[in-house]
Amino acid sequence: MKKSLEKIFSHYPNVEKKFNGENIPLTNIENVFYQLSLFISEPDVYSFNINSFYEYLENEDLILGLHFLVDFFQKDTFLIKNKRNLLVNIGQLENEQFYNQTTFAKYLSEHGLNYSPTKLGTYYRREKNGVTNGKFPLEDILINGTPYWYESTVDLFTRELLALEKEKTKKKKTNKKKEK
Repeated sequence: MKKSLEKIFSHYPNVEKKFNGENIPLTNIENVFYQLSLFISEPDVYSFNINSFYEYLENEDLILGLHFLVDFFQKDTFLIKNKRNLLVNIGQLENEQFYNQTTFAKYLSEHGLNYSPTKLGTYYRREKNGVTNGKFPLEDILINGTPYWYESTVDLFTRELLALEKEKTKKKKTNKKKEK
């Protein structure tokens, strides 16, 4: 079963009952999600009128409906090739600080890693061009050609680099002991 259908059914059990053939009455809100579930289950057979979101949904139901629709296109279809960062969760934006190239480099430097904005930009361009293959995080959001990273991305990358530095230092000490 498609993930987006599972989510609809978990929030609206009457929709699942109707979907499975039970003849039960639905509220206007449930009917919107029933129509959406038909579309999600067989998009080549059923159409969905997005205007029903506008007419019948508000607050949490509207937000859920939009999430279900986005989940369908992002996770249940192959229509979006690059699913990374297509849509930003509003909750993510409220809880995240953004870093541009300069602030990213400053954060790394503050944690004992020697990165200038120029050096960081070089690594970013190499990663973007596929030269480094996953050694540097791509941007979380690209706005007017300017890359931005979430604080969580910057922090994770910093911790990975610090762990690598620690490992290198440990190997150097081991090699020096062997030489003696």
